[in-house]
Amino acid sequence: MAKIVAIVLVLFLFLLAYRLREVPPGLTSDEAAFGYNGALLAKTGHDENGKFLPFFVLSLEGKDWRQPVTQYATAGFFKIFGASLFNLRFVSVLATLFGIFLTMFLVNHLWGRLAVVFSGIIFVTTPIIFIQSHMGLDNIMPVPFVALWLLSLFLYQKTKQKRYAVIAGISLGVAFYSYKAMRIIVPVLGGLSLIYLWPKVIYFLIGVAPFVVILPFLRTAYPGALAGGFQWHDLSWDEFFYPYLSSFDPSFLFIKGDSTPYHSTGMHGMFLLATLPLFLTGIYQAIKKKDRFLLLVLISFFAAPLGMGLVASVHRASRLLALIPFYVILSALGVETLRKQKVVLAVIGILIFLNFYSFVKYYWFTYPKFAQSYFSQTREENYSVFAREAKERKLIPMIDRDLYIADGVVAHFYEVAYFDEKFEMFYPDDELPENTLLMTYRENIRRVRRIDSLPNYFLYVKE
Repeated sequence: MAKIVAIVLVLFLFLLAYRLREVPPGLTSDEAAFGYNGALLAKTGHDENGKFLPFFVLSLEGKDWRQPVTQYATAGFFKIFGASLFNLRFVSVLATLFGIFLTMFLVNHLWGRLAVVFSGIIFVTTPIIFIQSHMGLDNIMPVPFVALWLLSLFLYQKTKQKRYAVIAGISLGVAFYSYKAMRIIVPVLGGLSLIYLWPKVIYFLIGVAPFVVILPFLRTAYPGALAGGFQWHDLSWDEFFYPYLSSFDPSFLFIKGDSTPYHSTGMHGMFLLATLPLFLTGIYQAIKKKDRFLLLVLISFFAAPLGMGLVASVHRASRLLALIPFYVILSALGVETLRKQKVVLAVIGILIFLNFYSFVKYYWFTYPKFAQSYFSQTREENYSVFAREAKERKLIPMIDRDLYIADGVVAHFYEVAYFDEKFEMFYPDDELPENTLLMTYRENIRRVRRIDSLPNYFLYVKE
C-alpha cells in the first residue's frame, strides 16, 4: 500500500505543479506580501518593518497581518531553494500534498485500498483545493493540520497512546495560527475534541495549552493581528445564521464556488459535483453505523463554520478549506459502502474524471484570460530578465520610480527575490547614468540604447 500511495502522491505533485507560474496570471497583493517578507526573512531574518523574526508580520502599508505558519514556511523554503514565484506557490503545493498524504493514511486505517485511492483522487480533484494550491496564500495551510488532528484522534482512540492526544492538541494549536478564519473554526473543533475525548482530556489540553497561553502576549505585542480587523458588534439571529447556512448552499458547494473571482472560476463549485453521490452515501452510513469517530467527522463538517456569521462570510469557499478532510473521509466511506457495486463505482469514477477534466481544462487555459484583471499585470519575466541582463552585463539595475510605485509590493517581492541590492531610482527628467540598466514602461528614453523588449516594459542601457 505504501508504494501505491507514493506513486499517487508523485503523480499529484506533477498535476498540481503544472502551469504553476502561469495560473493564476499574476500575483495578488497578499501573495506578493508573503513572498516579499518571506524573501526578506530568508535573507536577513527581518521583515519589511525591520523587526527580527516577528510572530506576525504587518504588511501592505500597515493594513494587514501575515499569519506565521505560512510566512515562516515560505521563508524556510526560500532559505533552502531560493525566492521565486514558482517557489512561493510551491509551498502551497507541498501543504496540499501533506494534507492528501495524511488523509489517505487515515483512510488506510479505516477501510480498504479502493477507498484509499479514491480519497486521494477526490482530494486532489476538489476545485477549491486545486485553485488554492496554485496561490502563495495561507488559505490552504489549515488543511494538513486539520487532517493531522483527525488522524491523531483516531489513533488515540485505537491505541490509547497518550502522545496522539497531545499531537491532536498541537495540531489544532498550530491550525489556529495558520489562517485567520481558523480563529473561528478551531474553538469549535476544540470543543468537539473535548467531547470526543471526555473524560480523558488532559493530554489534549497539554498539547493545545501553549498556543492558548501566549494569546495575552500576542494581543499586546501585535494589536489587531489575532482579530484580523474584526470588531465585535450585536448581530440578529438572521445575521448570525445566514452566513453559516450559506456555507452549505448546494449551488455554492457544487456549481458556482467562491464569490470572489480570484478564488473561483465562477463555473465550478467548491467540490466536484460528481463526488456528491459518494458524499451523501457517506453521510447516511456515518449516521447508520453510529461509529464515534465517523460521527465526529460528520459533526465537524457541519459544525466547523458555525461562527462564520461573526465575520459575515457568505459563499467564501476560500475560508472553508478546513472542511476538505471531512468531506473526503465521508466520500471515502461512500466508496467503501459501494465497494461491491463495481458498475456504480465505475460510472462515478468516469463522471469524476469528466467533471475534473472540464474544470482543469477551463482553469488552466481559459480562466487566466478571464481573471487577468483581478491580478497584478506585472509579469515575473520582467524582473527575472532584468536581473539576468544586469548580472551578465555587470550593470547597475535602475528602475523607473513611477513603475516601481505602480507595481507596489509585487515589485518589492521581485526586487528582493532576484536582486542582491535595492534598485536605484530613475526619475523621468534625469539622465541615465553610465553603466546602468533601466527598466521602464516609457518607450522613448533619450541618448540610450534599448537592448530587450519585455512582456510589459522596456530595458535601456547606457554603457
